[in-house]
Amino acid sequence: MSRCPVLLLNFMITVDPLITELLTGAQNQEEYAIREAYSSALTRVILSGGKNASAPARTAIVEFLDGNLAQPSQKGTFNLASASFIY
Repeated sequence: MSRCPVLLLNFMITVDPLITELLTGAQNQEEYAIREAYSSALTRVILSGGKNASAPARTAIVEFLDGNLAQPSQKGTFNLASASFIY
């Protein structure tokens, strides 16, 4: 990932719309690879701009993780869980 998008996430007032879009994509995809791509993108958003997420966005992430960590084959979900605990 280039440095420019990461820097932009640090200066965004809120990353909630991006988090919402990525969570929706991760929840609604049937294909495993696409779901993992959404989870990976969400992980990057949380690591880069997670401090700019509101409480409802953080709650939505935790609820998503709660419903998806029961499936141990989802590597991206585990990475997302790790990232969310940083922020």
